[in-house]
Amino acid sequence: MIKLQELEKQIKDGKLNNSYLLAGTDEALMKSLIDNITDKVLPKDLRDLNYIKLDGFKVSYEDIVNACETLPFMSEVKVVVIYRANFFKSQKEFSESEFKKVLDYYNNTPSHIVLLSYVLLDDKRDKPLKHKGILNIDKKATVVHIDRQKEDRLIREAENVFKTYNKEIGKVELRYFINKVEKNFEIIRNEIGKLVNYTEGREIKREDIDTLLPSKSEEDIFDLIDFISDKKPEKAIVLMNDLVFKGENLNKLLTLIEGQFKKLYEIKFQAEKNLNPQVIAGNLKLHPFVVEKLIKQGKKFSFRQLEDCMRLCVDTEKRMKSLSTNVLTEMEFLLISTVRTSSR
Repeated sequence: MIKLQELEKQIKDGKLNNSYLLAGTDEALMKSLIDNITDKVLPKDLRDLNYIKLDGFKVSYEDIVNACETLPFMSEVKVVVIYRANFFKSQKEFSESEFKKVLDYYNNTPSHIVLLSYVLLDDKRDKPLKHKGILNIDKKATVVHIDRQKEDRLIREAENVFKTYNKEIGKVELRYFINKVEKNFEIIRNEIGKLVNYTEGREIKREDIDTLLPSKSEEDIFDLIDFISDKKPEKAIVLMNDLVFKGENLNKLLTLIEGQFKKLYEIKFQAEKNLNPQVIAGNLKLHPFVVEKLIKQGKKFSFRQLEDCMRLCVDTEKRMKSLSTNVLTEMEFLLISTVRTSSR
């Protein structure tokens, strides 16, 4: 397995392998890297004839073979892209024997084919090689872990997006924006678009960024709820104490936790009606990427468990309003109680 920087060096030097599997949480960045590889190996005027995209949710072994076995037309190579190839994580789409054939095919990719795939990891704690399918493919193809990007790189990328809008932003404001926004380039581009529209005809100020961007606390609350769903109360308490140490108000944290459970309940309800993430995102005015993360988190709870967690939040709020109550102790008890509830 290699890192992002090594892949970028291979692209720059033109020393590319036949098959790559990218794994990370930033779908926009992985798509961009696949475009960069394609640009390096395939002239744009020949792309229509030598470029095939396959949907990882629907693809079969035969689809992959059929796409790869036909020879390129007026070109030395043909590019085949499998987007959202999450069968490397779950392997539910293939039988064991068929998945083995997919692995073998990656190991014996025809010389005229550049086979590019990417897998969406669940979150920043999810690691590629903890998934058996990705671990196996690491012996067959080049697996690239697209980890969280460094701040300076994100600043450069964001600055380029602002330039496409012919919009200037001060260096201090740009760094402040990057510090606040979720470290996912698709979300960064989306938030830049909203920021540009909001400040049309004037310069961007810190107040504009504060107005439009969700609080960093929301990402921390997502992690905290994850610890609850994973039955790790000690980690949830450590994270909460870290937030308090950084100056977060416990009453505000309680409101955010309760709000997260309500959001999970609503998203789970809409997902059960077979609404796709794009529709749910429109209904709740959330980014589709965020909705997909919440759908995955919601699957760890039943409706009854979410209802019980919301009730525990309400009960905790009532007790915290009592002058005789230790607020920190009440919050720790809440986290332990929600873990017990999610275990039932």
